[in-house]
Amino acid sequence: MWHRIGLFAVLFASHSTLAFSESLGEAFSIDSATQQIQDSSVWPEVPLKNVTSRKCRPQRRMYVSGILGPSFASMESLNINGPKTADTVFTGGLAVGLSLERNRGRLRLETEALGRGEYFGERTSGQAADRALNNWSVLGNVWRDFMLTNRFGIYGGGGLGGGGYQYSAVASNGARVSTEPVAAFAWQAGGGLVYEITERLTFDMSYRYFQIDNLRSPLSNQPLISLETGFAASQLMFSLRLYEPFRGLLR
Repeated sequence: MWHRIGLFAVLFASHSTLAFSESLGEAFSIDSATQQIQDSSVWPEVPLKNVTSRKCRPQRRMYVSGILGPSFASMESLNINGPKTADTVFTGGLAVGLSLERNRGRLRLETEALGRGEYFGERTSGQAADRALNNWSVLGNVWRDFMLTNRFGIYGGGGLGGGGYQYSAVASNGARVSTEPVAAFAWQAGGGLVYEITERLTFDMSYRYFQIDNLRSPLSNQPLISLETGFAASQLMFSLRLYEPFRGLLR
């Protein structure tokens, strides 16, 4: 009797296990799992990051920049008694540089070439006026941009190089004394505001203090006699900076 009861229990357990396995296979079949993966309601789409975000940009980018603005300049002639003269001259030029992406901004290394309009600073009555022609400068600059938002930031830095001009003194009676054009050490320092119009185009406005060391230049008609002069300017500069200017041409 007992062996019949044991055999019945074994048959019942086997039948129950087989039924449970078949139901489990239907619930977790491969076709069902594949359908769930393909179902967009199970796996919602995740939006991609903006491809123009700062993290996606190249670590190094070349740029060109157009620069212009007024220079509130002053000159001093150490051979002529009297105070410094002042004049506002137009300044413009170009810069070519390399931008290196950094944390919350960039480091920029550039070469800048600027020209300035004619300077004419009048002295008091009876004294000579200072005049400077062909005023130029070429500087190697280092700027550090710090972005406060995705588009707006600040920057600071400076540069070293050379600059020069041709000086002439104009007396109240119209007599002129001119010197030969010469050059000397020049430098600048300043900072400004940055606004990224697009991924490749940036506008900035800056204040820069610029100075050319005192020039000792011989007179044009008397080479044995020289005048010593100095030039400095507070410059309010506006520039547009274009990154990767040859992107479309190199394809």
